[in-house]
Amino acid sequence: MDTSDSQQPAPKVSFEIPFGLIGLKTLTQFEMEPIQDSPPFHRIRAMGEEPIELVVLEPSQFLESYSMEISDEDALDLDIHEGSQPLVLNIVAIHSLNPQYVTVNLVAPLVINRETMLGKQVILAGSERYSVSHVLVDNRGEAGAQ
Repeated sequence: MDTSDSQQPAPKVSFEIPFGLIGLKTLTQFEMEPIQDSPPFHRIRAMGEEPIELVVLEPSQFLESYSMEISDEDALDLDIHEGSQPLVLNIVAIHSLNPQYVTVNLVAPLVINRETMLGKQVILAGSERYSVSHVLVDNRGEAGAQ
């Protein structure tokens, strides 16, 4: 009997951001898991005393033209070399659900070395090409149509 159709929950992935997030320096240990029925979104949860959860996604899932250039210092901190394939996550802001308005920060992604699972939130070199509130979904104009 083929059971390949049965969906197993994706495992949680743990990673560390030793210097914390921008504005949240005490948050250093995280778990990430997909948000069920909402691909490509994932939830990252800070481990520890502060119960903070953020929604993130990989930019390659929605923006093919996104190119990431990090500083030499950030690459050295993360032990990322030419040819490395780091995990890149952008933080999503859900401003409202009804009407739905969702943006993503393309300027300051989380960059995680997949081998060491150490990461850092970086400010991209050449970040003026991107927005900290790139619109993913904006149904605010449709609110009166229903």
